[in-house]
Amino acid sequence: MQLFCGSKAFSEPRYILYNGKINEKYLCINKRIYFNTKYKDIPNFASLIFEIKSLCPISEETKKLDYKTVYWVNFRLFDHTKSLKSGKIINL
Repeated sequence: MQLFCGSKAFSEPRYILYNGKINEKYLCINKRIYFNTKYKDIPNFASLIFEIKSLCPISEETKKLDYKTVYWVNFRLFDHTKSLKSGKIINL
């Protein structure tokens, strides 16, 4: 996860390791994430980027593994009234 405004990063990336089943209907990480950015410094058009990666084999011959992006979400932090969005994020 990382804070962005356009292509400019406003925080260092944060990582969470999840060792759950891939076919779970509702994935819940339930951990707080802290960023090195102050609220007053976040632009109104900032987004939180979630990137979900899976450990995948690079080569069948060498059996080496690497992380590949499976899903990503670009979540706007502020609404049209410039208020920070809050509440639960639900699956649609």
